[in-house]
Amino acid sequence: MASKIRWTIKATNDLESVVNYLETEWSWRLKQNFLRILSSKLNLISIFPALGSEIFLPENQSYSYYKTYPDVLSS
Repeated sequence: MASKIRWTIKATNDLESVVNYLETEWSWRLKQNFLRILSSKLNLISIFPALGSEIFLPENQSYSYYKTYPDVLSS
């Protein structure tokens, strides 16, 4: 059974900023592609919460993290 994903206020605000940036600085098509890929990845995480692994990224790279609770993922 897929877990429900619960977004924090900060995560929601960050996503809105990214989406607005993509649409104003790039294109509607790129924004739609980003949202499609994001939706696909979130769907996988909701089904397989342990799918992610710890990695170390350079300073200028982005990342996401989440906590798992019974039937809920929080970003």
